[in-house]
Amino acid sequence: MLSELWDWIKTIAISFVIVFLVQAFLFSPAIVSGKSMEPTLVDREWLFSNKIVYLIGSPKTGDIVVLNNPRIETEPNNKYFVKRVVGVGGDHIEIKNGMLYRNGEAVEEDYTNSEIEGNESIDLIIPEGHYYVMGDNRKLMMSNDSRSFGPIAEDEILGRIDGVIWPLSEFKWF
Repeated sequence: MLSELWDWIKTIAISFVIVFLVQAFLFSPAIVSGKSMEPTLVDREWLFSNKIVYLIGSPKTGDIVVLNNPRIETEPNNKYFVKRVVGVGGDHIEIKNGMLYRNGEAVEEDYTNSEIEGNESIDLIIPEGHYYVMGDNRKLMMSNDSRSFGPIAEDEILGRIDGVIWPLSEFKWF
């Protein structure tokens, strides 16, 4: 009896360690909070976050990523953000007249349903090892992104969103 109990305890402990290691280093769920990624992602959707992809490569333009909140001191309730990479190190990013330009070319953004609202004008070169991220919802005041906190360092990106896993009616892979 004691031997069987010990076997169960070892099995459960090993299972917890495996789940912890997989979630910490390979894959983990993420949950959308808010409207900053609409229409691509909506509030309360559960996402599949692939962490291993950036151990062997770097984020690319168009990737949807999970990142540490660069303003965690002032926004302690939002530990992570989900945003889209719109520029990588060395890119020249401009926002003018409601349009995003990368390296002098207007960016076709078929993943969003609105132009960039507001009177902001941005003109910068992204430093190497940094990324410019934006929410897909470009309506005024809907996304806290690189327009307000600037380019983010690569080590702040935790993983790439590869799909929606919940609710099942919205299940999809990117």
